[in-house]
Amino acid sequence: MTRAEAIRVIRAIPTSYNGTQYRSRTEARWAVFLDTLFGHSPFLYEGQGFFLPEGTAYLPDFLLPGLSLYAEVKPAVDFDPGGVDKLRGLVIGRGSMRGAVFPEIGPGEVHILLMGPDGPATWEDDRAAWMTCPQGYHHDVQPYYPQPGCRECGTDRGYWHESDMIARAYGIARNYRFGRVA
Repeated sequence: MTRAEAIRVIRAIPTSYNGTQYRSRTEARWAVFLDTLFGHSPFLYEGQGFFLPEGTAYLPDFLLPGLSLYAEVKPAVDFDPGGVDKLRGLVIGRGSMRGAVFPEIGPGEVHILLMGPDGPATWEDDRAAWMTCPQGYHHDVQPYYPQPGCRECGTDRGYWHESDMIARAYGIARNYRFGRVA
């Protein structure tokens, strides 16, 4: 059995955090990250299901309405091509929202697959990351080559960057100790 095959047979551990039951520790760690970074819960967990154009039902893991972002949590960006295809279909079908695949939060850089609508397809960047706006007030998932300025701040100067706040949120999420599973 290859490593990839072994990973696929490992079952997720359902985990409770902040009154919500998540399907996996990885999902719960992302909830910790988002709560830490934003100081509140800026997301809905499995809040809205959709029927994709071909009739398949799909329920994204997270909706971050303030960022116009749907997020799917996977052990790795390339772990579930079928799940990524569903997210891609949702992004194309909705036309105004972006999608992201959040991988496991491990040590080192966390690369996110970010996608956005581009007519009948999507643009995609598998080296996207959480970044802070040039003024230091806003956080968002940005492509590898982030756009200058921040629409929220009303500036077109400076570039999005990694910040201590994001590093702190990753550290807290990575090291968070959840209660025992019954």
